[in-house]
Amino acid sequence: MNIRKNKIVFGSVHKGLFLNKELMPQPIETYTPSWFRNIPNITKNNYEFEYFKKQKTVKTCPSFVEMYREGYVILAPCDILIETFNDDNYKWKSSVNFKLQTGLDLVDQHGSLQFLEHYKGSDIKQVLKINLPIRVFTPKGYSVRQMPYSFSDTQQDFWEVPIGTLKTDVMNVVNIQIFVKKYGEFLIPAGTPLCVYIPYKREKFKHQYIDLTKNNKYKDLYEKNMLDIFKHFKLNKSKYYKS
Repeated sequence: MNIRKNKIVFGSVHKGLFLNKELMPQPIETYTPSWFRNIPNITKNNYEFEYFKKQKTVKTCPSFVEMYREGYVILAPCDILIETFNDDNYKWKSSVNFKLQTGLDLVDQHGSLQFLEHYKGSDIKQVLKINLPIRVFTPKGYSVRQMPYSFSDTQQDFWEVPIGTLKTDVMNVVNIQIFVKKYGEFLIPAGTPLCVYIPYKREKFKHQYIDLTKNNKYKDLYEKNMLDIFKHFKLNKSKYYKS
């Protein structure tokens, strides 16, 4: 079966989860943190010139705006209670059991011999996996990049999700790795953003080095773009976002 380009498909092997669509993966542009949605675009400052009395906030920063336009948020499908111990053991309990549909425990361990024994000097105590009843499909030649859900409303003291990639044109299972940073008990409530999946096309790139102190097409392009965007005091967003 061919999937149309620029399309990502999420499926649920659990009927109840499919019917609770608010727990299925969500476009990040509709799932931005509330603190970011609620801050004003403009704030006041004490600059000398009246023209600059109004200061733009991070709400208009291109890097933030782009970050919350790209990708899909993967959510916890139910409450998950986890406790970790310093002897590499752990225990867990969930409010819903998906093992009948997935054949796997919802929470599993990524053994220390696989990774932690070889990655020294970190504050990671254990690596766990959340085996979700979610499947993801992309067109041939496309993957997804797994990214942390950045600047969450509630910072996670106990865990974080690492960066990773998945060839979702051939591997469709969604298993989220959890880096546990403390020993003890913690709850991941239903609907908690676990990470972000960003689809991309797999392509090989060549690279070269150039001297931008000498006249060449790249130097001209760089200088033209910089002036085009920053020739006014205010960022020319129509130029920055036109692509």
